[in-house]
Amino acid sequence: MRIIGLTGPARSGKSAVASALAEISPGPVSVQGFADLVKLSAAKSLDVVFHGDDVGTRAVRNWADQLKLNMGVQLTDQDGQVVHSITGRRFLQCFGTEGHREIFGETFWIDQVDFEPEGVDLLIFDDVRFEDEAQAIIDRGGEIWRVVRHGNNAGEHRSEQPLPEELVTYTVANSGSLAELKRAVRT
Repeated sequence: MRIIGLTGPARSGKSAVASALAEISPGPVSVQGFADLVKLSAAKSLDVVFHGDDVGTRAVRNWADQLKLNMGVQLTDQDGQVVHSITGRRFLQCFGTEGHREIFGETFWIDQVDFEPEGVDLLIFDDVRFEDEAQAIIDRGGEIWRVVRHGNNAGEHRSEQPLPEELVTYTVANSGSLAELKRAVRT
């Protein structure tokens, strides 16, 4: 089984690259994220309920995308006065990193993913953010692809800092249309 981990700043095109890889793979593909369970745990901690067909990884990712882009989290006192507010993106960053990696161990989220899904020829991790995540993929014979997009820079949180170059196998430039990005992935 081939393993590819995708890294790059938010909105650089990692999910689009994962989709392109899945399209050209001759066999079964599994796309996972180290943050998939972070997002599910965050949703449950905020009492988010998914109904009917809105369960599973896609629904949780969609909810998290909306939280990051359009929402925030506010804590209020008994009188309804806001005592703390945080953007959705910052909440997920702190929840996953400071709230889990720093408390339960740096490899907490690595320990939660399935590196050996049955019947899969290509395993893609579309959100490699930390050196230890990249190293876990490399240690299993995988490779790390960096997705770069002009004008799309890393944020300040440690989960958004670029990986060291020595961990990166291949760089995909996302500098044009979706069709151009798919062509870049194929080469």
